[in-house]
Amino acid sequence: MQPANDFRHLMNNEFSGELHPSFKELKNLTSFAIHENNFTGTIPEYISNWTQLQMLSLMGNNFKEPLPAAISTLEHLSVLEISDLTASPQGISFPNISGLTNLQSLTLRNCSLDGLIPDFIWNISSLSYLDLSFNSLIGEIPPAVNLSSLKYIFLKRNKFNGSLPRWLTYYNHLYVQLTDGCTLKDLSFNSLIGEIPPAVNLSSLKYM
Repeated sequence: MQPANDFRHLMNNEFSGELHPSFKELKNLTSFAIHENNFTGTIPEYISNWTQLQMLSLMGNNFKEPLPAAISTLEHLSVLEISDLTASPQGISFPNISGLTNLQSLTLRNCSLDGLIPDFIWNISSLSYLDLSFNSLIGEIPPAVNLSSLKYIFLKRNKFNGSLPRWLTYYNHLYVQLTDGCTLKDLSFNSLIGEIPPAVNLSSLKYM
């Protein structure tokens, strides 16, 4: 019998191979963190069984495409972290995770994502951390968003174009990493154009 609040934390080891089919029985999981291992294969669809899951961290492994549609059913997720996904040269479309309205932290880093960032990402009001760096995402960063909780955003090494939106100046520290809860924005290695908005406050600038 599983405990009422079950979790599996296996991070920072050297585990390898595919995720075992028996994991599908862990129906009371609230946290599953296996980052920084050598797991391979696809991310299994049976994660849809983990209906109580609040944290899913798969970063730093060797999983391959696709991103399973089952992720979209995990409505209690507040942390979703996936990186280094092996994909075909055609890339991967951005997953439909519009149902994950409780997300506080979203990392899809180096996942071979291409195309546009869907509108629903810019309207997750609970989101405080967003890392979509090292993909092939295109288009413009929208001029207005509903990200009232956002503190950290990483968008570097994509193919964004257009002008720098004014809402990125709300936190005052452009391209700057600070501690104590201040905002970090990293938009390097894109194709942004135009002027840096006049509202940017550079009084505390350390790196640019």
